[in-house]
Amino acid sequence: MPIYEEKVISPFAIHFIQEHIKTHFQDGRVVEDTVPEIQLNPSDGKDFDLILKAPFPNIEILRWEPPHCRDREAKNWYTLDNRRLYCLQRMAAEHWPKRVGAVVDILYADTGRVRKKYDSTTEGRSVTISPSVKVPALRRWDWRVQIAQSRLVGQDEAAKAMDAVNRDCAKPTVHDLCDVPGPAFETMLKDQTADFVSSLAALLSTTRDQRQPAGEGTAASPTESTAASEASEASAESRQGTPREAALTKVNMPSKLIWKPKSANAEGFRPSQIRRSICQRAQVSKRR
Repeated sequence: MPIYEEKVISPFAIHFIQEHIKTHFQDGRVVEDTVPEIQLNPSDGKDFDLILKAPFPNIEILRWEPPHCRDREAKNWYTLDNRRLYCLQRMAAEHWPKRVGAVVDILYADTGRVRKKYDSTTEGRSVTISPSVKVPALRRWDWRVQIAQSRLVGQDEAAKAMDAVNRDCAKPTVHDLCDVPGPAFETMLKDQTADFVSSLAALLSTTRDQRQPAGEGTAASPTESTAASEASEASAESRQGTPREAALTKVNMPSKLIWKPKSANAEGFRPSQIRRSICQRAQVSKRR
């Protein structure tokens, strides 16, 4: 016989072991901040409408009878994971009267921890919340009070949801609880995911086509920004200068030398030599 196995049960059918829970988990995370992180998966609709997928491990539950229970013949589903159960009940209450289930690990026997930690004054139906047992409780959580405050809930839907909770409460053995959704349910989820991915890919492809320029063989008219960019690139190319200017730039020297009449110019010629050279070139040109 395995130590535990996975089943699906309504969080409302599970009782708390302790009277009090803290506002933080042992790793420092805030309990209230964890509730919105719980995801909802659709179910087949036979026993549950929604299945909770929590960001924390499955809670462990046990069919157990408190030592000082008023009804000695009554047993209920209890858990040591009180803060995680609170999160599951909170999320299930937000979707009332939907029939919400949670995947749990079923324990077959108590090793003594449950009896040792049990101190509930309400047989696990409610729990107080505070940062520490040494300070007054901030409030008391009871899912029955919470769903009673729900508005716009039809009586028929509420009665159907409550019947589902009571059925889980009354199931005496592990085998009576619902099994975790099998391959058929997983196939349905995969198909839904594949449809979503296909739709997303088609949307991205359409958006990409709209952003592309005109097709091949058709010259796209340049926009103002494109023309300005091309002009800027051409200007940059024209400013690159001759190889001599590039060499002067590398040694941090000015690219243009100022010619002074009383001194040699950049090429080492005097003004008279430059004028003579110009006259000679003009005469040669006339002869041609």
